Amino acid sequence: MRHDLDQGRTSRRGLALFGFYVLAYGGFMAVAVCRPDLMAKKIGNGVNLAIHWGFALIGLAVLLSAIYMFAKGKDE
Repeated sequence: MRHDLDQGRTSRRGLALFGFYVLAYGGFMAVAVCRPDLMAKKIGNGVNLAIHWGFALIGLAVLLSAIYMFAKGKDE
């Protein structure tokens, strides 16, 4: 029975992290669709905002997966 409780808690944490990522990605897509001029703006070393934001999303995905793995390891 304990395993079922831990699995449910881990699933909820995973869904919460996934929901956070979906919001971040949704924001990226909303800005890309509604304000393409903003995404084309050059910031830092002549690279546009879309590239910076895209790499930030990749980093966020890696970070969130590490958080999930760490939390899952504590439950087991």
